Amino acid sequence: MCAILDASVVSQVFGRRCPPAGKAFFNWIAKRHGRLIVGGKLDRELARNGGFRSWIRDALLSGKARRLDAALVGEAAARVEQEHTCRSDDHHVIALAQLSGARLLYSNDKKLNEDFENPRLVPRPFGSVYTTLEERDFTPGHQALLERKDMCPKHPNPVTPP
Repeated sequence: MCAILDASVVSQVFGRRCPPAGKAFFNWIAKRHGRLIVGGKLDRELARNGGFRSWIRDALLSGKARRLDAALVGEAAARVEQEHTCRSDDHHVIALAQLSGARLLYSNDKKLNEDFENPRLVPRPFGSVYTTLEERDFTPGHQALLERKDMCPKHPNPVTPP
């Protein structure tokens, strides 16, 4: 299972005071079946968080995270932006999903969440959003998203080494 973590919620997963849903997401990527996908602009945004920076090196080596080539993500983001389909300004996140096949996004950005669930931007399997906008506790809905098996392709696109 692959997921993308939006920079708007990085502190909920890698911060000092994580809500229950953030802790559950971290445990899913760190100790269970999850894999975090990073690359390009999003990788740089996430790296502003010290907890993420500490975690990502080992995660890339252990396979708990994958980093897509920044140039590929940048080119794809430019194409997404030219299509004028996004409501958000997060073309780079949509591009990362398109390239990697990741279909789970943890985000509290309403416009990005709508874009991620737009089948024209994130085609089959359609994108799903793990959010704490309404509930910071770990809910059955959060649990169901983390148990899905169709959030990552079997044959991923090329990645750069850690």
